[in-house]
Parts: sequence; structure tokens; C-alpha cells
Amino acid sequence: MVLRRAPNRGKGAAVRAGMLAAEGRTVAFTDADLAYPPEQLLGFLDAIEAGWDVAVGSRQHEGTLTVVRAG
Repeated sequence: MVLRRAPNRGKGAAVRAGMLAAEGRTVAFTDADLAYPPEQLLGFLDAIEAGWDVAVGSRQHEGTLTVVRAG
């Protein structure tokens, strides 16, 4: 699926539009520069399938586990 919006409203608006248009049980997003290996998405998918509501990754927390449950 390709969404085209005019005028250009920036990355945030593009990500939001993509998330709202997505179909399926699970939606994932990563930047095009592949700063995160796509294989890491499998760990997040495992968490979602185990009943988590949200799984988020961050490069700001080096040395932490790939998937951590909050709360």
C-alpha cells in the first residue's frame, strides 16, 4: 500500500497516516535507515503474542534487554 498526502506534512504525519491505514492484528514501524536490525521485530512480536499491549525499542538504553515488560 502506498499513501500519498499533499501537501507534505512531515514524518510524524506520515507515520500516523500509515498506522491508521494499516490492517492486521499487529503493526510495526522502523526507520528506513535500518538503525535497528529487522530481526529484532520478532522479539517484539513474541511479546505482543504473549499478551503485551505495546512493545517499544530504544537505542538510548544500551545494555538493557531487548524486550522488557514495564509495570
